Amino acid sequence: MPAPKKRLVTAEDLYSLQQLSNVSISPDGGHVAYRIQRVDRKTEKKYGNLWIVPSGGGEPRQFTHGNQSDYSPSWSPDGNTIAFLSSRAGNDNPQIHLIPFDGGEARKLTSIDGEIDLVGWSPDGRKLLCTIRKTDTEELEREKDEQKKKLGVVVRHYTRLFYKMDGYGYLPHERTHIWVVDARTGKGKQITEGAVHDENFPVYSPDGRSIAYISNRTEDPDANVEHDDIFVMPADGGKPRKLNNTPLGAKFFLAFSPDGKWLAYFGTEGEHLDYQNTSLWIVPVDGSEPARNLTKKYDLHTQADIITDFGAAETVAPVWSNDGKSYLFPGGSSRVHGFEADRHRWQEYDGSDRRRRRAGNGLVRQIPKTGGVFLRRDARHAASPFARVGRQHGSLSDAHQPRLFCLGEVAQGGRGLVQRRGRHRPARLDHVPAQF
Repeated sequence: MPAPKKRLVTAEDLYSLQQLSNVSISPDGGHVAYRIQRVDRKTEKKYGNLWIVPSGGGEPRQFTHGNQSDYSPSWSPDGNTIAFLSSRAGNDNPQIHLIPFDGGEARKLTSIDGEIDLVGWSPDGRKLLCTIRKTDTEELEREKDEQKKKLGVVVRHYTRLFYKMDGYGYLPHERTHIWVVDARTGKGKQITEGAVHDENFPVYSPDGRSIAYISNRTEDPDANVEHDDIFVMPADGGKPRKLNNTPLGAKFFLAFSPDGKWLAYFGTEGEHLDYQNTSLWIVPVDGSEPARNLTKKYDLHTQADIITDFGAAETVAPVWSNDGKSYLFPGGSSRVHGFEADRHRWQEYDGSDRRRRRAGNGLVRQIPKTGGVFLRRDARHAASPFARVGRQHGSLSDAHQPRLFCLGEVAQGGRGLVQRRGRHRPARLDHVPAQF
């Protein structure tokens, strides 16, 4: 077959690109759920649906259908149900839905006036952990009054420094707080509060008794943006306890160790030092010793900071091995790194060949021609899409378009393999020469 005739890339080619994200592995490791986003050529709207693929290999199948946005799939602990967010049924604010894995219609679980970020299930499968920013009272009143709705927003009054955000617009007055939702009834309960404070990156402890989160509790968080702290509170709500053994600095993405005694997080140290790399830190939950920066002596950045015309890369939380002695985490946007805690040894996997390298107590098999992967842990497994802008064999690679995702089991003793398990095949741009 003759090679396709090459041409320059055009704006129309963007319609051929589909974005893979939100990868989530079932508790038994048998299947992978993920999201594929597409752009409708006629309406210019972005839609996304969930797909499923066997982790042992096989063809992916579309799991949800329709012109809506389905995202953030999360498996129940027993693997029988997938919770996800969806804008179906004309919801301006996407709501939590539940769908049986063995087939059936999705059921709308919540009807909450606000922006929901679904974190995941409680270890016992009875609740769902979320962060929610409720809709402003003025907006709710305007939607109920046709005259006010017709007039729209007449005036805006802000009493905070940050009032607008790129890609979002004018910010609401409400703040983001932690909620737990009953997985059977859909009834939600707000467990944190504050008129000028947000709570972010909540995670359940392995025993389900506690929730850790990050918050800036200064009098004016907008004026003190690096004053993040870590808090631990009872899972059903109650007085939070601040961890006083972390340094001043921004903090992101918490992850409990398997025994619940440590928290890993990404963070910086100091104020007004935006040039710093974001590092991998660990801190004991009981406050018995100061937080430790595991990557300080390496020139590593642990967030996926890449932006293209098609979307931003996806940063995921650190991954603990089951014995709690090693970690996997992203480095920049095209590397996976491993750190062995007891030996303070660091390894990098750049995807340049098929060689296997030991990272802590585990083995990682590199994926050829990808430039790297980054991982997320679900039960005993880890997975994530990989995204990269680059050149492949003299052609323009699918710009920030992941066609592979990687799967690895973090088994007892921390041993595991990261392998290519699934391939989603959107339209390729191999016929486009690499000219920028």
